[in-house]
Amino acid sequence: MKLNTKIFCFFLLISLFFDVISSTCTNGFSEIYNNCYKILPEALTKADAKTRCERDYGAAILTIHNAADDFISKYMQGVGVTRLWLGLYCDHSTPESCLWDYGQGNALLTNRFLSDSPDISKGKCVYMDGKSGNWSSVDCEEKMQYMCELPQTLEDPSCDHNYYGYCYYPHSAPLAFGDAQKVCTQNNGDLISIHSEFENVFVSNIFKTPGAILIGGVALSKDTIIWTDFSVSSGYNNIQSFNTGNCLFTNVYTDNDTNGFWYSSVADKPL
Repeated sequence: MKLNTKIFCFFLLISLFFDVISSTCTNGFSEIYNNCYKILPEALTKADAKTRCERDYGAAILTIHNAADDFISKYMQGVGVTRLWLGLYCDHSTPESCLWDYGQGNALLTNRFLSDSPDISKGKCVYMDGKSGNWSSVDCEEKMQYMCELPQTLEDPSCDHNYYGYCYYPHSAPLAFGDAQKVCTQNNGDLISIHSEFENVFVSNIFKTPGAILIGGVALSKDTIIWTDFSVSSGYNNIQSFNTGNCLFTNVYTDNDTNGFWYSSVADKPL
């Protein structure tokens, strides 16, 4: 299948007056402990819940890395939800073997497991209890409600794809790398740079048809990327194949394991 190919510019949302543009949550999400969350009412398996968060909102399924778990459990109580999936998967029955879905390490530092969990004989997936905020092991095929999360951003009603203080603007024209960057700079933006798995999920699910988009990365090697917006690398790197050329593109909204992976191409080849 031939993929539709596109380019992607992004623009920094800046206000000199913070009372004009303030932090906000988009897509009907609610602010909890300086992040944005949304509970979905349908009961799904863990895999289907994760896919729904990503495909419908460009969001992650719930992960816990700070004191937000107490605030989330109180929120669950307020809306009458007893259990929610966590974006956590356990290979063995120890907290350090339980890994967050988006490359955020293991659950050891934020461990809220009950004394009988993790226990992979019960299942390798994990849910949060709404009453206590504690975590328990469960079979991944069980169905329950789930919560999606996004970072806060800056309010801008004119931006359709607003994420973490940036506006992402897709273009449908097939262009070579240099021409694509020129289009973005002419519109006061840059080709996108991607600095976390969360941002990569958001970007790869904006388009609702399978395709490939240029991103603003020039790979000197598989381990070294220079971004055209001169942003400093966070260390996040999702290059899966580095064969021909140095300019990077990513697959979007594909129905296979290549979704969100990055690949290299020659600079003068239109995508």
